[in-house]
Amino acid sequence: MSGQGSTVDPQLRRVLRDDLRRGGYAAQIRRENAEMKQFYLSDEQRLRIRSMGTVRRFFAVTFWLLRSLLLHMSSFRRLMLILALLVIYSPRCEWHGTSFQASSDISLSGVLLLLFIIMLEVKDKMLARSELQAGRIVQKALIPNQPPAIPGWSIWLYYHPANEVGGDLLDYLPINSHRHGFALGDISDKGLGAALLMAKLQATLRALAPECSDPADLGQKMNRIYIRDTMANRFASMIYFEIASNESNIRFINAGHQPPLLVQGDQVSEWPKGGPALGIQPNASYTTQSLTLKPGETLFFYSDGLVEARNLEGHFWGEERLRACLAAMTHGSADAIGEKLVNRLQAFVGDAPTHDDITMIILQKL
Repeated sequence: MSGQGSTVDPQLRRVLRDDLRRGGYAAQIRRENAEMKQFYLSDEQRLRIRSMGTVRRFFAVTFWLLRSLLLHMSSFRRLMLILALLVIYSPRCEWHGTSFQASSDISLSGVLLLLFIIMLEVKDKMLARSELQAGRIVQKALIPNQPPAIPGWSIWLYYHPANEVGGDLLDYLPINSHRHGFALGDISDKGLGAALLMAKLQATLRALAPECSDPADLGQKMNRIYIRDTMANRFASMIYFEIASNESNIRFINAGHQPPLLVQGDQVSEWPKGGPALGIQPNASYTTQSLTLKPGETLFFYSDGLVEARNLEGHFWGEERLRACLAAMTHGSADAIGEKLVNRLQAFVGDAPTHDDITMIILQKL
């Protein structure tokens, strides 16, 4: 075939060659293994395997993964997979003269059947990923792609979804030339459902914020609308704050979210908690809190995905580590502080998969 060129498809050959050159597969294997255990194993099972020996852990994880895989499949594919495994591992033996020999025909049929099932699963995954990527494009358009330039302030924004689409809220609202609003929130769910609720919450916020001069009034109106339009047991935490150009005062409400951290030199303190999360109490009331920052002081807002980030050993990043990092970063702009914080977080997490969305806002007075 040398005269007619290779029989291997050129595009496939190029893809395989690039795969071999890419490298980094040891880290990929660790990450994929961690994600597989996170998806297929329960919290109790992941806890139990930590106390097992190597051999026992291998067989236990293999059994649990196979059991969970079968339970997640459709009835047709589940039966086909069981049949394929039986065919592969139970070859037919035939008498040939003076000895038995295993026939490879049936085993090959089992492999082909297994390949057919894999193709069906990959097809479903590709369709789902295509829809999620489309949603990701829409969601990305709703999130500020860069921090606004507001006189008297240094601002850094960060948004990292755990999946293709996320359930955290991050928004900037230029209410007028002098008044500027920001929001950070977290839906009590993950994935596509949380992303849809986040989009609804963001639309409500953008419609009401310009009409509400008091953040407390905004919180009460958003809570009533959220309860009216959202399913039961789906709440959302949110912090909304406003600043003005060349001023030092911050006005904000906290609806069940992590309180912001105030950084004054190497001292880090937590601001008082606010009212309940949106969607819990129909007649919830909120109080507008006020804070005046001095030049060089920083206010740090974040979602729980930051402190709940885990490494491969299962250890959490934690609030103590976060506070220590902020206390050590006493110099630099909001951008510089944010980049250092992300670098330290990534060094801690390593190859572990992301379990929750991570959103942050750094607000520094110049």
